[in-house]
Amino acid sequence: MTTINKLAPLISSQLPSYAHKKYPTFVAFITTYFEWLDEENNFAYFLNEFNANMDIDQSNDNFVDQYLQEFVEGIPTYNLEIPKNDLVKYIREFYISKGTEESFKFIFRILYNKDVAITYPRELMLASSDNIYEGDFIMNITKDVNKEYFITDESIIYIYDKLSGLRAFVDEIKEKVDVLGNHYFEAYLSSFDHGLYEQLGMELKLQIDEVIYNTNVIRTINDIIIEDPGIAFEVGNDIYIDTNYDNGNSGFNTKIVAVTKGRIENIAINQSGDNYVAGDYIQVDLSDLTLGYGFSGIVKEVDGSGAVIDVEMVAGGFNYEDEQVGIITTNYSGIEPIFPATFILSGDSLGSIKNYKIQDSGIVYDEELIVLKTTGGRGEVLKPVFSNIFETPKRTINQKGFTSYNNVLTDSWYYQQFSYLVSSYEQPNQWKTVVKNILHPAGLVQFNRWIYESGLFSDDIIGFTGGETFISRVLNIISDLSYRFLIGVVSEAVTDKQIISESGYRMVGHNVRDLDSEKFVSNFNWGISTFYEESINSVLNGKSRELNTTNEPYITQTIT
Repeated sequence: MTTINKLAPLISSQLPSYAHKKYPTFVAFITTYFEWLDEENNFAYFLNEFNANMDIDQSNDNFVDQYLQEFVEGIPTYNLEIPKNDLVKYIREFYISKGTEESFKFIFRILYNKDVAITYPRELMLASSDNIYEGDFIMNITKDVNKEYFITDESIIYIYDKLSGLRAFVDEIKEKVDVLGNHYFEAYLSSFDHGLYEQLGMELKLQIDEVIYNTNVIRTINDIIIEDPGIAFEVGNDIYIDTNYDNGNSGFNTKIVAVTKGRIENIAINQSGDNYVAGDYIQVDLSDLTLGYGFSGIVKEVDGSGAVIDVEMVAGGFNYEDEQVGIITTNYSGIEPIFPATFILSGDSLGSIKNYKIQDSGIVYDEELIVLKTTGGRGEVLKPVFSNIFETPKRTINQKGFTSYNNVLTDSWYYQQFSYLVSSYEQPNQWKTVVKNILHPAGLVQFNRWIYESGLFSDDIIGFTGGETFISRVLNIISDLSYRFLIGVVSEAVTDKQIISESGYRMVGHNVRDLDSEKFVSNFNWGISTFYEESINSVLNGKSRELNTTNEPYITQTIT
């Protein structure tokens, strides 16, 4: 509390005694003058309040206004929603964050006590590979069948090693059953210490909220070392765990997704046939679909019955993925063979395993008994790599970047990299100048949207004659609709520029202005017809509206 030391009581003792005797009127004048100085909002009063006025929380209102003039430039302060001294206290943080979404929220809250949403049309622009592409990280752990586990959607779950301190936070946990009937948990990890990948000898704990359970990790096959890629494999062949061992190892599922391609290097006679002559052409049997091309060979020698006993390769061709079947396509003997000749066309590295995709890592109880086998091909040697955590194949989490999604092409106006949309329940003419002067980031294009609060349509929409305001409201409703409702919205042109609703009400006197600059057809007359029940009726019936933050503009104004 400030102690006020007034000057007036001190004046009498500061004047000489003869002044009191000879000039009592002067003494009275001086005393009265200093009493006036001591009055509130005069010089001496402020001098006594100097220390208090240095503190914005205790400062006199006149000094607060001076602080505002000094530190708060460009912000209207005549109708603030917060105390002026609070604005002065927060203004430094505002200037530091100026131009950010938080600074917009700050200004709209202190000036209008309204929410504001900043959205970016570029987020709806079509861009290749713009979608989120990621996989899940899974740790399989044992379940104690003698314990009860209480898990809710709000449960906080994590796994940790009591010995090393390594831990993982769990987003979701699913109960599974292996081929032997053992129950275990499949834990989807949101984040984890990298050391958990390979850590052995752990004393693992599962904590669900405040309850701790003992558990053990069940290892998985996280990768495969191809020691010998083999030959004659096809894309789509499986790699799997040999299940001849009754140990519970199961669930592993892997597909060969790429094999080596190349030329045919060997021709083996599979069936000699008959009635052939030397010089007959050998080509790939095209009845079996193949991506390869360019192979050719000839019959070099036949026996007395025309059976092929020797062949010669002319060209090995290109891009063959696996063994092919060869047939004779030109028979110069002119006699139809009774038994057509066939050949096995192969290469030393044709169809070798080049790449694979682990779709399910399976569960591994005994690593020493794991044997990987394949369907198709031969000669492969595959070595499993074990881990505590498996990353599932990456997949698209959303559909951004897909042409079938609600993406748009750039128009270099609204849909561009450097535009943003300000949406608020406050009318733009109240705030667009403020945004331009104190918030708008240089180099961007600003668009404004007025979103109407719940109930604003309810009573004054019928018979309203406010011209632009009504048109704005109708367009606001239309913009909220799915485009399927716009089919049939436009009726025949209303020549007298009246807008007529299905229920027969007339809104007369609306000047339908040129909306071309706001992406509407110039001088367009809107007829409210088939979409009426889906839009205006729902508003008239009092359905509430949430803040619409979609990037499709309603009534927009451009500030560059």
